[in-house]
Amino acid sequence: MNHYYIIIISVIYMHGCDVQLNDYLNNDSSILNELIGDAATNISNECIDNDFDGYGNGCSKGFDCDDYDPFVNPEINEYCDGIDNNCNGIVDEGTEKGDPCIFGYPGCEIQGHIECNGFQQICVSNNNVFEVCNGVDDDCDNEIDEDNPDGGGECDTGDLGECNKGIWTCVVCSPEDIGCIGGSLGCIPIIQVGMQEEVCNGIDDDCDGLVDEGADNNPLTSTCYTGPSGTSGDGLCHDGQWSCIDGKWGPCMGQVRPTNEICDGEDNDCDGEIDEGFSLNPEDCVCNSIVDIQRDCYTGNPLTNGIGICQSGISSCIDNADPTSDTWGICVGEILPIDEICDDVDNDCDGEIDEDFGINEICSVGTGACRVNGVKTCGLEGVVVCNATPNLPNPELCNHLDDDCDGIVDDVDNYGASCDVGLGICQRFGVLDCDYESGQLKCSIDPGLPQDELCDGIDNDCDGSIDNGFTIGEVCTVGVGACERSGIYQCSFDGTMVCNVQPGGPGVEICDGIDNDCDDQIDEGFGVGNFCVGEGQCGEGTVQCKLGNSICSTTPGGNDDMSSDEICDGIDNDCDGEIDENFYESLGEACVDGCGNGIYECSSNPNITWPVCSTSQNGSVAQLEICDGIDNDCDYSIDEGFDIDGDMIADCFDDDMDGDGSLNVDDCAPTDPAIYTGCP
Repeated sequence: MNHYYIIIISVIYMHGCDVQLNDYLNNDSSILNELIGDAATNISNECIDNDFDGYGNGCSKGFDCDDYDPFVNPEINEYCDGIDNNCNGIVDEGTEKGDPCIFGYPGCEIQGHIECNGFQQICVSNNNVFEVCNGVDDDCDNEIDEDNPDGGGECDTGDLGECNKGIWTCVVCSPEDIGCIGGSLGCIPIIQVGMQEEVCNGIDDDCDGLVDEGADNNPLTSTCYTGPSGTSGDGLCHDGQWSCIDGKWGPCMGQVRPTNEICDGEDNDCDGEIDEGFSLNPEDCVCNSIVDIQRDCYTGNPLTNGIGICQSGISSCIDNADPTSDTWGICVGEILPIDEICDDVDNDCDGEIDEDFGINEICSVGTGACRVNGVKTCGLEGVVVCNATPNLPNPELCNHLDDDCDGIVDDVDNYGASCDVGLGICQRFGVLDCDYESGQLKCSIDPGLPQDELCDGIDNDCDGSIDNGFTIGEVCTVGVGACERSGIYQCSFDGTMVCNVQPGGPGVEICDGIDNDCDDQIDEGFGVGNFCVGEGQCGEGTVQCKLGNSICSTTPGGNDDMSSDEICDGIDNDCDGEIDENFYESLGEACVDGCGNGIYECSSNPNITWPVCSTSQNGSVAQLEICDGIDNDCDYSIDEGFDIDGDMIADCFDDDMDGDGSLNVDDCAPTDPAIYTGCP
């Protein structure tokens, strides 16, 4: 039994679930016993149960959907871990996965949803909120602009030399940083001005605009010595000087290294002794000018004589007057070893040519894509050169190559420059970085997610138009009738569109073709359009408005006005409900005319439109004129109308009324002048 216990413990710990194991052991040890028993039973029944949880291929308890994990089988509760723990074919069911949630803190809250992370449920933003460099806690984690958002790309600081190289860095201010502008990208130099000394490398290390310069602004120099250690400063030996040429140290110029000791009163081999060894061989220093004229000489290492450029010279015996004090003069014409220079010659006479310069070693010229391999050869003035010619540069692309051969990879124009993507609220700021799929620059950040457009002066849906879908600035009206007011559409505080005016207040409805009381009805209660009959002589018509009141269309002011000026005729001519009102002052008043006393009244004669005296010829009591020699009708004319023949004699007094010469008594037609007595 202990054997199975150990196996189960091992499987559980290999799975990394010691917390679950403790839960099982602490809550119900019978489960462990059951696992051990099932394992023994299953082995005896020859079921395949690799994780010893009682489930497997051919096992009595059933099939195991993951037979290498003892905590995945049909008896296990489902956990929020992205695994089908209970083998029902569904992952993470019964958990809160996908449910809405909010994370952050008061004043900075982000809508999210539940996702599984190991055995935990975590709240994840719906819109993948990322921190951007803006001085705001965008991801609501109580940190502002952490992890250098939008930064990291290379940038140009504007300084000289190596100090020109910088990194875009999001500036974060602390409360004590007075005047600090946080939430913005700054180009922070990798090397501060004055913090690095100049070295011989072809680079402006100290950022002063000069390359490989010394304190006097001349090329950088350094002491050098290639002789044996400890010999410089002894005897004739001393240091030389290196000069920096094209980023490399040139040959050590001016140094003196040890040579073979000669009899010249100098420490030639720089060992601290002068002319040592010559006291035992005086003939090496003295001669007889009579017999010793010249001899071969060589003051260098004898092993170098005749090697390379080295060759012996001629020394002449100098006559010093005292034959015993004649000495050999200086060695003339000898060629001693010098520092090896690159010239296809063995200058240091060691049997090797240009051994210090790597001749025929593989070399390269150019940088980046211009780089071409060749082999080292000697050039002019002993300078080692590579026998290759670099390729011509090309415009820089984002391809992990230095196409323009300036020593910097992917330094495309405007690389690291500020950029932005997206419009409206989706706009995000970053820096231009390489997009290796296209080979071109691409902004280092993705745009935000659009939202429904609101009327708020902001491009919420990120389409480049602000408040699109809202007719901002167009004319609008509010209210009806007399309350109607015109304004223009503008945005409200809640993101909706409103008209920027309020309707007027309603008044009392009058008959004027206007909705005065603003109830969307015009001239209600006045019967406009109904049948009507006007006053006086104004006949049938329809009701219409006039000066705030309703009138019949046939009355004064109506469009079918039948009225006329009032005259004295017993009729309401002007249709105002009054008859002959213009003559009220005289009508009925007493009057006197030729016929006697009467009263003023309207005449029945339609041609007379003013008041007449009732006794006058047009009055109601007027008499008719008869032929009787009396003015009967009081018109101051007598028997007018009774003079047929026009002889100025009234007929009733005229013997010949028709004037035909036949007296009335004899005339069978006394009023017809064509008929008379004696007429043919």
